[in-house]
Amino acid sequence: MNQSMTMQREMRNGAENLSVPMEFPASGERQGIEKVLDGLIVILDQERTALNDMARTQFGDLTRQKLQLLVQLNRAVQTNGSIPHSVEEKLRQAKCMLDENAAMLKRRMDAIREVTSLIAKEIRDAESDGTYSVSGGIAGAYRQV
Repeated sequence: MNQSMTMQREMRNGAENLSVPMEFPASGERQGIEKVLDGLIVILDQERTALNDMARTQFGDLTRQKLQLLVQLNRAVQTNGSIPHSVEEKLRQAKCMLDENAAMLKRRMDAIREVTSLIAKEIRDAESDGTYSVSGGIAGAYRQV
């Protein structure tokens, strides 16, 4: 694999180009793990920004890149045999960012579920002719007699 291979991604929100390291040195040395962690932190920051801004973002692209970097991180750690102490702080930072983004995503999904539930209820109520409701239809006719 080409060690200098990088993925260029043009962000949809701006004309900013992002260079994310997609490979690390075959030896799995500290610099390789650091490079992958740096790329992961960049992607997590983009994800957080998109979640905060409620931007129309292709989360599929971010998720794919994030998963690819996590796989590379796992491989680098396996190759190295352990996590060097020098990258533990970056690893904690990445975990914290993952947790924060997951919490934001959960809140966003909960809000979407609530809104869709309200819309579905309004649609059901609007489609009902009131036949079996207490305030109208047959039930209402019996009370008026």
